[in-house]
Amino acid sequence: MLKLTWIGVSGLVSVLIICLFWSLAVLSLRRDIHYPGELAGVMITLLTGLALSVVAAVKGSKWWVIAVALNLGTIIIVISRLH
Repeated sequence: MLKLTWIGVSGLVSVLIICLFWSLAVLSLRRDIHYPGELAGVMITLLTGLALSVVAAVKGSKWWVIAVALNLGTIIIVISRLH
């Protein structure tokens, strides 16, 4: 049986943040994606997900590096759309 630790929980929370973000983006059938809330809230949420996945990758399994890559990719896409 898997033992759930704070490292696993932080990694799972980061993955949930990314899944929520991308599900909102995919469900929006418009070319212009309107993120919920203000821009600062979106960026704080994405940066929190990145920090949680980095902690999980450093302290836990190296498989969490995939979550770090997904978080970085998401932040790059959001910034490129805003520019």
